[in-house]
Amino acid sequence: MFSALKLVYLVLCFYFGTIQGCQPPTVMNTMSTTMMPSSNSKMSSKASEKPENTNSHDDVKTLVARKSKSSYSDDCQMAKISVVTNKLYSDESVKMNFERINQELFLLETFTQTKLSFFGNYTSQPVKFNKFFTTKFVFPSASKAAKNCGSLKDFTNKAVSLSESIEKAYFICGCESPIEISKVHSRFF
Repeated sequence: MFSALKLVYLVLCFYFGTIQGCQPPTVMNTMSTTMMPSSNSKMSSKASEKPENTNSHDDVKTLVARKSKSSYSDDCQMAKISVVTNKLYSDESVKMNFERINQELFLLETFTQTKLSFFGNYTSQPVKFNKFFTTKFVFPSASKAAKNCGSLKDFTNKAVSLSESIEKAYFICGCESPIEISKVHSRFF
């Protein structure tokens, strides 16, 4: 039987979904593991500069969106993944959070026995998105990624599901529409 406090909590979670740990389920599983370092990831030259700042919900699509109609055919040959963490963004923690993502990527590569570099050369760049630390991975034109979208999407699903710090990812590959892959959080305590 529910107590009145629990009932109020569940109602607030259902309507607002803003209480910490009380987010409506969307796509993925809720498995958590701790992950270790990777030396595979390549930090772009922009990483040392001030990261992009993306704050509004409308800007979500800019994390993975195509640049213009004229570049549409070129963009169909590439893949973009933006990994949003549960870590708040601060200029002081960019390097530490970027290393954490690399550690988790290394563990995922070990677990799946698939290296991210299998999908082709890529660059990664830290980005601020809605006050959270985000890493943007870009597989340029003519990479294997566009030919293996299904496998890359599965890899991204596993990253979101298994990572302790990754909350969601925005994914676009080839000419497909952008999708959001999110963890499912339990609504009950």
